[in-house]
Amino acid sequence: MRLALRIALLLSCVASPVTAAPAVYHFTVLNDGPSLDYLFQETTGPLVNYGSLGNAFNGTYNGTPLRGVATPGSDLGVSFDGTDDWIESLGSAPAQFSGNPTMSIETIVRIPTGATSLMWAPFLHWGTASPQTGRSAWFGLQNNTANQFFVGFYNSGLRTAPVPLGAWHHVVWVRNGSPNHSQQGSTLYVDGVAVPLSPDTDLLGALTPDVTSTTFRINRGHDLTRSFQGTMDELALFDFALTPVQVAAHYAASGLSAQVVPGLFNTGVDDAGQLLNNGAVDPHYTLVQSSDPSFPGPNALVPLSTDGFWYGLTVGSRWIAPAADESFAGAPAHPGGPYTYRLLIDLSGFDPLSAHISGSWGADNGGQIKLNGQPTTNLCNSASSLTSFDLTSGFGPGVNTIDFVVTNDAGGGANPTGLRVDGIAGTAGPALVGVVPTGATALALAAPAPNPASSSARLGYTLVHAGRVRLSIRNVAGRTVRNLLDRDAPAGPGLATWDGTTDRATIAPPGVYFVVLECEGQTVSRRLVWLR
Repeated sequence: MRLALRIALLLSCVASPVTAAPAVYHFTVLNDGPSLDYLFQETTGPLVNYGSLGNAFNGTYNGTPLRGVATPGSDLGVSFDGTDDWIESLGSAPAQFSGNPTMSIETIVRIPTGATSLMWAPFLHWGTASPQTGRSAWFGLQNNTANQFFVGFYNSGLRTAPVPLGAWHHVVWVRNGSPNHSQQGSTLYVDGVAVPLSPDTDLLGALTPDVTSTTFRINRGHDLTRSFQGTMDELALFDFALTPVQVAAHYAASGLSAQVVPGLFNTGVDDAGQLLNNGAVDPHYTLVQSSDPSFPGPNALVPLSTDGFWYGLTVGSRWIAPAADESFAGAPAHPGGPYTYRLLIDLSGFDPLSAHISGSWGADNGGQIKLNGQPTTNLCNSASSLTSFDLTSGFGPGVNTIDFVVTNDAGGGANPTGLRVDGIAGTAGPALVGVVPTGATALALAAPAPNPASSSARLGYTLVHAGRVRLSIRNVAGRTVRNLLDRDAPAGPGLATWDGTTDRATIAPPGVYFVVLECEGQTVSRRLVWLR
């Protein structure tokens, strides 16, 4: 009855058209019985606690945090600007969260690229800071560049390797209170995977947890101003240790494994996606190669006029071209040859191996898409209709180039040429913490489909060169669960399927796994959430 009431309250809270990170995430978290469960849906009034401790632990917004900020899954969250903005609960931490607590804390958070913070800025904090004997609990960031997660007790804790900024992360601290050492018993999961932790050398060292009962604070220590710059969407506190399966289920429900790739624009639109006027310069696509010395680029223009043989104007895009007039009568005598239009996308903070970009395009007279200088199989042979394209491998960390290479046929007199890109969109998962992405020059592993999976997952791969190929499923500890392939294979695409069974013919438990592809000394991997 209590859970049903909380769900009813939740549904009343998310009735706005801009509402919650997938509702399944809320229900998944609530079903596991958190003590605190803050959704940050409020644009006015107090912060509502949907956890079992009830409204005695509602919170008060202090300072000037920005409320009603859009977050993943059409949700709302709260942003902090790095100054003295914080949220404080009405009630003080009950007994189960004092002393040497067993607990779990999770949040969905995004720290923008270039953000700074005061050292040890907390996502959640309670307890006093003095004397320095582990009397407060800290869950947040570690350093001034805001790129390391930190968990521990004042004045001792653990931190991660640098975290990719600019992307949303699901972060969970699971702490078993049986050890008395403040640096023992902790596991930190980032995006469903347990990540390496190291002792924080800026702190004093091993201390015994002795957490005191104070109000809970978000973005501020109990008696210290410790603010970070970033946005939070959901925060939950449990009085028990979540299992790896529960963490994996929460991450899978969060929807963060497929975040929207920024910077993808149709041709002929402005930064807001509105159609440009005739003769305008496209702000996103650059003409980096031209076979016409009279129109060398780099500007790509929305033509003043076109003829009907080019696919008609629709809501989302316009043609772009080397010249302002590409009508059959007025177009310049463009020479035959390649005309390359480049779109730059930045995958900083994302896992490039999980990126997937698709759309449709038209080209006069035809063309091919290149990704980071490498030809793809995406061809277009028509200017009178749009051809779909799909990019699933070949992405790298940081800035990537997508080149639409349009080939203009030679002709006498007016000889128009141009490009049209429509419906371009893409997703990618957040970058792995402490993992340097490998290049995709010799082999590529497609995103598992579906992901999450419950009955079977299709695993596509491509080898640039023939060689010995190994494809395996591994758990988060790196142990092999199932060897799917171990054989010589020719260059080109391949496909395997995992049905959730192990090498011992048993059923693998639900959780996060890695699909690992190895060939000729190179290794690539993809994350797969298994739900069965």
